[in-house]
Amino acid sequence: RRVHGGAMSYLKLFVSVCLVLVLFQTFPTLVVVSSWHEDNESGLSKDPLPNPVPQSQEFANGVVAEVECGAYEPFFEGCHPTICKRLVVDKLFSDEEVARLLELTERGMQGRSKLGGPTILDIGTGFVRDGDGMVRLYESAAGKQLFSDDDFKFYAGVLERIRQRLISEYNLSHLYFTAPTFIARLVGNETWSPKTVHDEYFHPHVDKQNTPHYDYSGLLYLADYQTDFTGGDFVFIDGDTITTVEPRKGRLIMFNSGSENPHQVRRVKTGTRYALSLWFTCNPERLFEPRLSPNTPAKFSQANSEAYRRQPIKQEL
Repeated sequence: RRVHGGAMSYLKLFVSVCLVLVLFQTFPTLVVVSSWHEDNESGLSKDPLPNPVPQSQEFANGVVAEVECGAYEPFFEGCHPTICKRLVVDKLFSDEEVARLLELTERGMQGRSKLGGPTILDIGTGFVRDGDGMVRLYESAAGKQLFSDDDFKFYAGVLERIRQRLISEYNLSHLYFTAPTFIARLVGNETWSPKTVHDEYFHPHVDKQNTPHYDYSGLLYLADYQTDFTGGDFVFIDGDTITTVEPRKGRLIMFNSGSENPHQVRRVKTGTRYALSLWFTCNPERLFEPRLSPNTPAKFSQANSEAYRRQPIKQEL
C-alpha cells in the first residue's frame, strides 16, 4: 500500500561524500543489508530490496510515526531527540514555489545528461554532478550569472521554512542548517546502468552513519508519482516491514537522521523524479550559512549560531 498523493573544507566534504555514495538524494551511507544485496557480473548491485516484501504500512499526510531513537552523541539538550518521529507534511509550499524550484533546477543542470540515472545540483555551493563528473558552476563568469540575488534569497527562504517547521514539530530550542544540500534529478531508463557504484542511488542507508553531524533530515518532492515518473518510491525499513511514502509535488518528509530511520529510494522506472534533500544539525560548529549570492564564500560558520538559538532567522520567499 502507498500514500498518494568556496571554502576548501566544504569542497573536501562534498567530494568525500560523493566518493561514498554520490548520487542518492540523501547523500547516504551505503548501509546495505547483505541479504538484500545481489551482485551481478559487473559488480554493480541490483535494486537491493525485494518485491514484494512481507509487510507494508501506509504513511499518511500529517500522521506522526514514532520510533525508538538510536544513539546521538554528543547529546545536545533541547535539540537532540528523546522521541524520534517520521512526519509527512503537504502544502507547506505553493504550486508556484515548487515550480520556481524546478525552474532553478533545470537552469543549474542545463547541459547535463538526461539519458538516465541521477544528476545533483547544490545551489548553495554551485556544484552539479552526474555520471560524467562534477562541475563548479560559480568558477566561471557564465556560472555566476545563472542565479540572481533574488533566486538565492528565495532558496534560502525555502530552507528556513523547513527548519522552522522542524523546530515546531519536534519542539526544539535550536536547530542549525548544515551542508551539503541539493536537488536530485533521477531519470528513469531501463537501458541505463550505473557506471560505478557511486551512481547507485537506490541502496538502503542511514544518513547519520554517513555524515555524523546530520541530526534531522528533510526531503521535499518536486514531482508527482505516476504523473511525472514511475518507480522512485521512498520507503522506511523496519525489519520485515516497510513504510512507503509516495512522492507528490510539495510533499515534505521529515525524520531524525539516526539509526532508527534506515530508508531507501526505489529505482525510477520511467519519467523524471525531482526532490530537494537537506539536513540539519544540533552542533553549532557545523552550522552552514545559506549562500545569498554567487560571490558569497561557501563555508561552515559558528559566528551566527546564537541567533538560531535565540530567535528564528527570517527569510522571506
